[in-house]
Formats: sequence, C-alpha cells, structure tokens
Amino acid sequence: VIRVPMASDSVNVHVIGDLHGQLEDLLHILDDAGLPDANNIFLFNGDFVDRGDHSVEIIAILFSLYLAFPDYVFLNRGNHEDHVICCQPPPPHGCGGFQRECKSKYDDLVFSMVVEVFRYLPIFHIIEEKICVIHGGLFYRKGVTIDDLEAIDRLDYCPVPGEEDPPTNPEEARGQDLRQLMRDALWSDPKPDPGCEFNNARKQGQLFGPDVCQEFLQTNDLHMVVRSHECMKLGFSQAYAEMPHLLATIFSASGYGGSNNMGAYMTFTKVDPGAAYKVMTLDGEPSGLFFTVQNYTVGEASGSIEQTNKTSMRALVLRKKQQLVEEFVAADTMGTGKVTIEQWGTIMVKVTGVVINWPELLPLLGVEAEHVASGEIEYQTFISELRAGFNRLSQVGNEDTETLFNAMYANRNTLECVFAFFDLNGDGIISKEEFHHGCEVLNKKLPKSSQISRPERLLELMDIDGSDGIDINEFFEVFRLVDAADGSVDGKISIVDEKAAEA
Repeated sequence: VIRVPMASDSVNVHVIGDLHGQLEDLLHILDDAGLPDANNIFLFNGDFVDRGDHSVEIIAILFSLYLAFPDYVFLNRGNHEDHVICCQPPPPHGCGGFQRECKSKYDDLVFSMVVEVFRYLPIFHIIEEKICVIHGGLFYRKGVTIDDLEAIDRLDYCPVPGEEDPPTNPEEARGQDLRQLMRDALWSDPKPDPGCEFNNARKQGQLFGPDVCQEFLQTNDLHMVVRSHECMKLGFSQAYAEMPHLLATIFSASGYGGSNNMGAYMTFTKVDPGAAYKVMTLDGEPSGLFFTVQNYTVGEASGSIEQTNKTSMRALVLRKKQQLVEEFVAADTMGTGKVTIEQWGTIMVKVTGVVINWPELLPLLGVEAEHVASGEIEYQTFISELRAGFNRLSQVGNEDTETLFNAMYANRNTLECVFAFFDLNGDGIISKEEFHHGCEVLNKKLPKSSQISRPERLLELMDIDGSDGIDINEFFEVFRLVDAADGSVDGKISIVDEKAAEA
C-alpha cells in the first residue's frame, strides 16, 4: 500500500484508468494535464498493456516518468500486468497481445524483464489518507484491513489458481486468504445490488455491492474507492445510484475495442476548481477533497456523434468554469448577474480558445430558450444548467448494471451466464468456433421451429467491429438493441409472429 499525500492546497492528483496500449490517449492526457511535478501528481491505475498496438511505447513512457519523477508518478498493478495474461494472443483470439508486440519490436528478453517488473508493482494507493485507488475492486470477505493489504506477498500470485487443499494450519489459511485478496483486488467489479458473489463473467474476483464497499471504507476510515478495470461509455461512472459518493470507475482508453466510449481521467484537489464533485465522508459530510472528470475522445470509434459532442463541449466549458465566471463578473459592470449574448460569446472564445459561433451552440449546451429570450444570459444559471446536463449524460447507465454502458443493459446476470456458455475457454471472446459449437448444443435442446438455422448470419450481425469474434460489450449491446426495439429497455425481448405483424 503506497500513500500519496497532498502536501499543499495547490496539489493536483490525476488518476488515470486503463490505457491498454492506446498511445494517443496517454499523450492526450499528458498534453492536457501537463508533466509531473510537486503540484501535478499522476497515479496510473493499471492495465497499461495488451489489446492496443502501442503497449511497448506506453510502458517506456510510464517507466521513464517513474524514474524521472519518483515522488510524483505512481503505478498501480492491473490484472493485465501479468505474464499469463500478456502471453495470450490479442483480440479477437484472446485478451492479451503484449508478448507478441514486445517480440516484434524487441525480443523475449525485454518482455521477460518487463513482466518481472510488473510482479513488483504496488496494488493499492491511498490518496491523502481518504481515497483508496485499486485496479479491480473489493474482496470476498468482510473485515479486510489496510494491514491485511500490506501483508499480501505480491510475488505469490497466480491469476487462475488450481484447486488448493484445505489449510492444515493458520499459516496456510492466512496464505490462501492473502492470495485471494490479491486476485479480488485485480479482478473484481461492483454490482448495483447488495452482497458479494463470485464474478462468473471474468472467472475471477467478486461482484460486490454498495454494502460491501461501505463496510470496507468504514473499517479502514476511508471515504471513497476509485477503481478502473471496466470500459465506461463516458470513461467515468459511479456504480451505486443510491450512494454515488462511495465508488467511482475511471477508464482512460477511448474508442476501446470499437466500443464507442470516451476516455476520462480524474483530478483530485483540496480546493474546488469549479463545478467539481465533492468527496464525502460516510456520514454525508464534505471531506475537504474535490475531484473533476476530464472526458475526451481520441481513439478510433466516434460513438454517438451528437451525445459525444454534447458531453465533450460541456466538459470543456466546465473545466474553464472559474475563468469564465471571473470574466462574466468583470463584464457585468452593473452587478445584474447577466451579460449580453454577444458578451457571452466573446468571453467563451477568449476563455476556451475555441473560435466558433458560441451563441449558436446554446441549445447543444442545454440552455433553455426562455433564459436567453431577453438577449441576455444569467451566467450563474448557465453554469448550473451546464453541470446538471453533464451529470445527466455522465450518469446514463448507472441504475441496473456495472458493465459497459451500465444501466442500459437489464438482466446482466442472465446475460453473463449465456455469454459464459458460449465462451468455452473463458478468454472474454466468443470465437466463430465457440459460437457454432454453442448453437449446435442449443439446437439439440430446442424444438425444430426455434432452432438457429443461420448461425453465420447471426454471428455477422453480433460481430459489430468485424473482428470475427464477439466480446461481452458487443454481446450486451446487441441484446440491448433488440430489447429496445419495443420502445423500452426492460430486459424483455418481444417476439412477434411475422405473419401477424404483416397483417
């Protein structure tokens, strides 16, 4: 467990989620946030490698930054910082790729040296004694303490352990417990409902509810968990709708695997920079820390252009809130709380640096027509409406599930079981062969009228990114689209007889 103190009110701590070999995202973050120094601290929360094409370059940059700024750059281990995972083939045939990339650019020796470094990376960081940053999530049992986490032997780890014999003494029991805690830390995911259960979708780790998170925070006098590990539509999500302050997920690889997602990173501060989230205590009181979320899209997929534009524009303006308010107040010489639309447009160009006709974008920014009918804008109302609109977009999908595009997919547990049925080798990708095998097994159980007659066509429709394989995000998305065909996402698929429909 590594402590990350914030020595003064001017310190920013940036938390970056999964990068997965996507160099453009890392370069964007460094360009946007600046280079590390005493007031600009970076914590990279694992899964630097695999899947993308530039894992070698990302590791070279991160290791160089760590060596150059050891007090200002921190690296957390993710589940992909592991020899077994890195040796898997890249998508669509596996979830790895780092070994293959490393051998193509250097050799096996370089790969072996890098994955040996991975074994020594920390698993937990605590920011200002209040925020626990962990790659995956929480644990199979209650009562886990920071002392337990400190006791974990990072070198005694296997992502997919064999059957362990029942312990014969307390020392063996303790060793098994600590090994499981480490696996949970790297592989677990949150779930919206209470309790804790095995994570069948990943074949490792747990699915843990808000009660589990609350108990862990209370046991260790912490306020919040920040984790990564899951692709989120806007790069950021708060998994627990009833208690959003307990846990946040941050994912920094935009356009990940053709998923049309934005990337994001979080910045923690001691001073509210404007439009920031407050870190709350378990009693619901402000803790004195704040965080902002910077969203962006630099990856391959464009997603929904309209929603991406809305979110990106709002995020840009909210990052400049403090300077905007200062300029609005300066222009409001009579103290009316209003500026003319022309003044507003000029200030927007000046502060954001984006030279466009800003008044034409007022509807895109969520400003109601009645608020500008007089030719003036109440600037505090404008900022408030902008933040509310951004929060609505950011919270899409937080009610029912914790996978990609969370609440847009109902019946997560059932779908995960179906996905696991097809995914015979458990690598997170349903290959052509696995899909055909699964269809054959189903057809043996189904009446002839319900059998799958054209599995090739079905696979083609579900393979959104054309990779000859179906990942869990594509699987969920296809189900959601079919589910939504009746006008509501309720987890129920309407099957309509074609002849009846034609009639």
